[in-house]
Amino acid sequence: MSEIFDIKDYQPSKNEGFFFDTNVWLYITYPAGDYDKEQQTSYSDFMTKILSNGAKVFITPSLISEFCNRYLRNEFYILKQSDPVKYKDFKKDFRPDQQYKESVIFLQATIKAQLLKLTTLMNFDCTVSELETIINKLYEIDFNDTYYSLLAKKHGYKIVTHDYDFVHLDVPVCTSNPNLLRFKTRQKKKK
Repeated sequence: MSEIFDIKDYQPSKNEGFFFDTNVWLYITYPAGDYDKEQQTSYSDFMTKILSNGAKVFITPSLISEFCNRYLRNEFYILKQSDPVKYKDFKKDFRPDQQYKESVIFLQATIKAQLLKLTTLMNFDCTVSELETIINKLYEIDFNDTYYSLLAKKHGYKIVTHDYDFVHLDVPVCTSNPNLLRFKTRQKKKK
């Protein structure tokens, strides 16, 4: 089970490393996502606290890929809601459209100005054994979540996420997710 920390109370130290999950990057950088404003503020404030204390935030190319995919799919979904006749298919209707090109320009700027500027880029080459661990957990946990947890464990980082799945991955988690924080409270009562 994961050790869970409330980001409102947690004080990062200079020597710590953090890995922000894709959902948190979307909270911080994607205003069109119509996310809960309190969550957006909580995670943005935590990012500021980490960087102000001299701690580091790490990112991988695979997270950037996941961020791009989720961002562009969200843009498509918003357009599809407003014009379902014009935007039926992501690849056929959205990709050739001017709206897609504008979304990509904004996405590129976001990645360069925020994700890459605020983080240290790292790569994580899995061993065959680690890849098998990830694949074996697919029935219960997303591939990338398991991959990120292995990365965090290997380097001693904490995962910053709003995703409840991380409770099952035995990696330290920093969150403002009330369900994760309730799980933390239940775990304390069991001890």
